[in-house]
Amino acid sequence: MQLFGAQGAGSAAIEVALNQAGVAYRLIEAATWEPDSELARLRRQNPCSRSPP
Repeated sequence: MQLFGAQGAGSAAIEVALNQAGVAYRLIEAATWEPDSELARLRRQNPCSRSPP
């Protein structure tokens, strides 16, 4: 599973829930305020770049 998020982006609650459920995931750093993040990749899957998609 892939989780798009970044510090301050609101993904922490989802990360906690996935960890508690024992679900393996890969965090993909994507934030509108981080120019070197994977924002373009996020926008391909979620054009609004918001959660929920």
